[in-house]
Amino acid sequence: MRLCLLVFALLLVGCNPGTRAMKNAFAQASSEFNPPPMVAQVDYDSRSKTAVIDVQDVDGNTSMRNVFVVLTSFAGAASNTEYAPDAIRFEFRGEPRFVLTKSGVDLLAQARYHTRIDRTSYPGIVRLIQDFPQYLNRPDGSRAFPSYTGGWLGTMAANLENSNRFHHEWYLDDLAYPSLQE
Repeated sequence: MRLCLLVFALLLVGCNPGTRAMKNAFAQASSEFNPPPMVAQVDYDSRSKTAVIDVQDVDGNTSMRNVFVVLTSFAGAASNTEYAPDAIRFEFRGEPRFVLTKSGVDLLAQARYHTRIDRTSYPGIVRLIQDFPQYLNRPDGSRAFPSYTGGWLGTMAANLENSNRFHHEWYLDDLAYPSLQE
């Protein structure tokens, strides 16, 4: 544990203040899990006020839910700094995959406080996971997923599927099927 803290402290040396704030927020968000659900490079682009989460690896025993809990905790912690991000860019090993809009960052930051009460039974967590994909864009600015209208059951099912697709397109497919990505 001390070695991990030393390595983390060394990574903070030489960082700009925004990056240091984002790394601290990510470390705080990941500290709820042992081991942390993912290993990521965290950065901050001060020109666009964008936090960057670049996943390098994911613990084999973790779930998409645990990764999502880290995202909500990160958004809440990062939003409480003077470098509150206007967007979060999700990357996998240096390749941009998605950009979460300011409204999406705010949604996650607000949800952090509700999910900390009881992550398993809070009814809003399903609604949060369902609504989350609507705030995602591709790196080129286009919408990542379509929005749906109609009956609530069909709409909810489609949005939950998009939430799963987000995790697969962000990191899971590359980790599960690395030979297909080459």
